[in-house]
Amino acid sequence: MIAKNSALKIVLLYVAVSILWITISDQLVHLVELEHRLYLQTFKGFVFVVVTSLLLYFLIQRSIREKQKLGEVIKRVNSMVIITDTSGNISWVNPAFENFTGYSLSEIKGKSTDLLHGPKTEPAIQETIGKSLANQESRNFEVLNYKKNGDDYWVELNLSPIYKKNRVEGYISIQNIITERKLREQKIAEYHETLRQLAWTNSHGVRKPLSNIMGLVETCKSLDTVEDFKEMHSIIEECTSELDEKIKDFSRVITKFENDDRG
Repeated sequence: MIAKNSALKIVLLYVAVSILWITISDQLVHLVELEHRLYLQTFKGFVFVVVTSLLLYFLIQRSIREKQKLGEVIKRVNSMVIITDTSGNISWVNPAFENFTGYSLSEIKGKSTDLLHGPKTEPAIQETIGKSLANQESRNFEVLNYKKNGDDYWVELNLSPIYKKNRVEGYISIQNIITERKLREQKIAEYHETLRQLAWTNSHGVRKPLSNIMGLVETCKSLDTVEDFKEMHSIIEECTSELDEKIKDFSRVITKFENDDRG
């Protein structure tokens, strides 16, 4: 926008100077003797060409400097940047992308961004990204990508169309690494599953043998013979062993939970 405003100002200035120069120079030409008018007309044309050339040179140089500044900003950002054509084929990546993924621009230029996907990349995400490209949409995605060496990593990417003269000529994808966040989310999900298992163990695994023992103890109160006591003792011992195993399982789950939390 800044470059467009500057260009417009230069064009308006050029038009104003040109009109002023033509008006004044025509008046000067009429003041000169007829035999010198031809030379003055030539000089006037020469000055007009020089001024026009200088203005065009200034405008082009300013445009180049603006593009160079934008390029330097993109190169120096910590986020990874990928620019593609309308088909999703890579046309440019910034140094942050090259340094992190191990891919150089020369080896992936012209290739589809699908080369960053791998076995664990969700097909649904790939399909959604493809639809966004087809519909020329700006959207955010979380995608599991792969480095050149095969290591996977999570990125949160913002995909936006690049417009030129009101037409989409490509897309820019700004990507931030979110691997640590996704690992934390995975660990939280595992914790929830552990808690669910603990709740089930408490309500089913422990309570069942404990209830059996309590019932058997109550039954022992009405026994009369030694043989009945021995038989009941054997059954209680089995229930006690079962309860002990459930408690050990419970303890192992808690220990794993604590170790993972420290890790």
